[in-house]
Amino acid sequence: ELVESEKKYNSINQNIKEIQLKLSGLKENKARNEATVEGFESRKKDLMYSVKSELNIENEEKILSQSDLLRDARNSHYQRLLYSGLLLPGFPCRLVTQT
Repeated sequence: ELVESEKKYNSINQNIKEIQLKLSGLKENKARNEATVEGFESRKKDLMYSVKSELNIENEEKILSQSDLLRDARNSHYQRLLYSGLLLPGFPCRLVTQT
């Protein structure tokens, strides 16, 4: 009976160690991702400052309306749908459905 209890204890202890290791990895990933997001936000602020000061454009909507970014994004999305077979050529609003 003592041997069985010891085996059970060791098994539970091993599970706890594995969970702690996974939790540690998740915490590290969370910290890394938060730092990445903060870096992106900082870079965005820097870019917006440059755009405002050099191009006299005050907000993001005006930037997008004066650029080809939205059109390019739509075209890229359309091409992916077309190549994947989900979209019929010449019919941008008609998706091919599997029956």
